[in-house]
Amino acid sequence: MYLEAIPLSKDHKPNNEEERYRIEQKGGLVEKFIENGKKIGPYRVWKKNEAYPGIAMSRSLGDLIAKKIGVISIPGILFHSY
Repeated sequence: MYLEAIPLSKDHKPNNEEERYRIEQKGGLVEKFIENGKKIGPYRVWKKNEAYPGIAMSRSLGDLIAKKIGVISIPGILFHSY
């Protein structure tokens, strides 16, 4: 008998192509934090020309500022048959 592991979910990161597109269409910016001229850490969602919210995820509950720039609370649901 052969068993194969399958992912049951995927990370909702701002730099994921679909997530980034949605965020940019809503006026958000996806970029790494810049410190002393160097980009560091994970990609984050920013309000254009602002230093906030800087959230490192593309889906979240309760962040009203991030919601305005494309961060959503809708979960990604995967279906598998076996």
